[in-house]
Amino acid sequence: MASVLDFIPSGLHAGIHAGTDTTDLTSYIQTALDTGEQIFFPHGVYHHDQLVVTLAGTGMLGEGHGSVLRNTDPTANAIDVRASYVRIAKLRLEGTAEAPNDSVFAIFTSETYPAPHLHVVEVEFSSNDPDIGFINGLKFETGADFGQVRNCFFERLWGTESGYGYGVLAGAVTSLLVDGCVGLAAVDRGRHFVYLSAGVSYARVTNNFCTGFQLEGLTINTHANQPASIGNVIEGNTVLYAVTIVTPESAPEPYNFVNFSAISIFGNSADNLIANNVIQSSGGCGIKIDGTDNPNCKNNCVIGNQIRDSDYVGIDVVALTGGVIANNQINESSLASPGTHPNINLAASRGDDAIATSDILVSGNRSLGDSSRAAFRLDPTSPAPVLLKVTGNKFSPGTLTDVDLNGVPCAIDDRIRFADSFDPPSIPDGSSYSTGFAVAGAEMGDVVTVTHAVSNADGCTYYGYVNANDQVTLIILNNSGAAKNITSGTLNIDVWKRRP
Repeated sequence: MASVLDFIPSGLHAGIHAGTDTTDLTSYIQTALDTGEQIFFPHGVYHHDQLVVTLAGTGMLGEGHGSVLRNTDPTANAIDVRASYVRIAKLRLEGTAEAPNDSVFAIFTSETYPAPHLHVVEVEFSSNDPDIGFINGLKFETGADFGQVRNCFFERLWGTESGYGYGVLAGAVTSLLVDGCVGLAAVDRGRHFVYLSAGVSYARVTNNFCTGFQLEGLTINTHANQPASIGNVIEGNTVLYAVTIVTPESAPEPYNFVNFSAISIFGNSADNLIANNVIQSSGGCGIKIDGTDNPNCKNNCVIGNQIRDSDYVGIDVVALTGGVIANNQINESSLASPGTHPNINLAASRGDDAIATSDILVSGNRSLGDSSRAAFRLDPTSPAPVLLKVTGNKFSPGTLTDVDLNGVPCAIDDRIRFADSFDPPSIPDGSSYSTGFAVAGAEMGDVVTVTHAVSNADGCTYYGYVNANDQVTLIILNNSGAAKNITSGTLNIDVWKRRP
């Protein structure tokens, strides 16, 4: 291993060790890197402009917090990696940007110069002054496959608009690992901690901690015209106080906070897993999966997460085909507007190419809290959710109810539940009134039970039966001794499935 001090004139050594000499050392450090060796940076402050790594196997290794590389050109990437098997470890990288003026990175890769197997380990991304820093941390671009970011620390990232304030940004890479890292953000400082885009697949984002990121903390977002993001895992992370950009009145863009979440999957993304994360006090939703305009948003799973005190929905699922929502604990959603949003919500996308949420298993979840509208809600906007199986959950009531079906049939615990507002006409004494309801999944021979949440149906008998597949007939018989005008209320129809 070669020491970088071997390439720097001896007269500068004292200033480096003391951290007081601001001499530009770019040419000396670049000469060392051009050897392709493992370059060691002893404790000290090394001022430099952009450095470029071009030889495979090059290493930049320090002694931890005291080995400081301070980039003095905030308009250029600090370290441009253009080779494979590069290792950057145990260094403190300091940026000097004073505002989000350029979309540049501390460590950068490009599609033009593929950089697979880039390992960044125990590196701090920060500054020597809380008023300055980097615009972004790391970028893994197409070709930078099999990269690793482990046990790194990020703070003082500039900006919250698109292109600014990313801790780790990846596009169209395979098998990226981001593990054991810490990300700290604040007002105007940090948009996303980890952002996987444009077809990132088989990445693992695990055991990280982030707080205060102004939009999502951890997200997968792939557009319809990009390769699908497949098989990624977001597991074991802690995300605190995400989606806290600014008040809506002063936001730089027309943000609708319900569209964002602490952890999210958007767009052309399939077979991804969000598991065993802890999410606290999201200013948007807790977890969101949204396949709007992307029919290939399929088989994404949300399992074993703890979600507490979200301002909007706890788990919001939009336009997902296939998938599992299981064994999550969701406490106190809808804090921004109590009684408005549920702990778990299933909905279709909107617009001319609306896509239904379908073929979802919702199992073993525990929902608590007085602030949410309901534990579980189906959005009735066409196309309504279909082919659902909801079983083994503990759904405590919110401000409205436990299960808010809005007229959408749903298989819950071996029965199909249907609930909607119902206002029958006046029924003469001794007469009956009948009407039909479409209840998907009902079959001839199933048992039907009916309740109507009203107070003036005394003397009337309700009963129902399946008269054809997916169709239930309701009959109300009035034997009260007088004409009956039953008031409007929630009608509940339960279809109990036959068993062999």
